[in-house]
Amino acid sequence: MSQNNLITVTIRSHVPPSADVKDFQFGKPFQLGLEYNANLQALLQKLFPENIKDLGFIAVNGKLAARDRSLLEGDVIYIYSLVAGG
Repeated sequence: MSQNNLITVTIRSHVPPSADVKDFQFGKPFQLGLEYNANLQALLQKLFPENIKDLGFIAVNGKLAARDRSLLEGDVIYIYSLVAGG
């Protein structure tokens, strides 16, 4: 795949990925290259194949995002864990 078919997004995750991710530090931003037509669900499946059920809400560029949202060059994605309460 050529560089022309890739986008770069910045991710800050408060859930540890189950996939091996270079440069991942809990809660710290890191960059990831994705296919040009990737959506949020594809990203989540790539990073969290074994613990996707542990994810709470996801924000893209500061706004709550649906998992079928297409991702664009430069998007900033925040991933939060489920929040328990009572």
